[in-house]
Amino acid sequence: MISPKIVASSFAQSDSFIFEGRVFNGETNIPRVSIDLYINNSKSASALTNRTGGFKIFLKHNQTYIFEFSKQGYITQQIQLSTRVTDKVMKEGGISEAFQNDFEILEYFEGIMTDDFNKPVRYFSFNEKTFFFEEDMDKSRTIQINTVKASITQIKDKLAANELKNGDELFKENKYEEAFLAYNYAQK
Repeated sequence: MISPKIVASSFAQSDSFIFEGRVFNGETNIPRVSIDLYINNSKSASALTNRTGGFKIFLKHNQTYIFEFSKQGYITQQIQLSTRVTDKVMKEGGISEAFQNDFEILEYFEGIMTDDFNKPVRYFSFNEKTFFFEEDMDKSRTIQINTVKASITQIKDKLAANELKNGDELFKENKYEEAFLAYNYAQK
């Protein structure tokens, strides 16, 4: 998920601008996420998040980008971002920086239907009135995202219940250290 409003700061004299963001899952920033950018189905740039999940990429005005986020153990997902601006904005120098872009990636678990994620699931465009990139809720597929999130929660709950049961059995067998590890794992 990306934050509904993405802040774009002052104007610059350039055909490109800095796009800064963070990749996370729940409350955790995710390091070393591969980010591939595509224009017209051709890869135009790549980046890797730093140890705090942050990244910076230069984008050009008046383009439509597909961001593809991937990392082992997570669902590869795409978002579409349009950097289209009017001639008025370009005459004033365009966008110099867009920051506070938060992208959530979802953990992968076997059995989760991820077919919807092989094309963009969220869509954003520049709003010149607010000077933010904003999500187009008519195009974004939040129902599919929420369905996958619900499936992940169910799987995690089932895994936690199994670990609690395992911990109880280990505790009954006086295997306290192993039981502690099972209980600890169930809390994650």
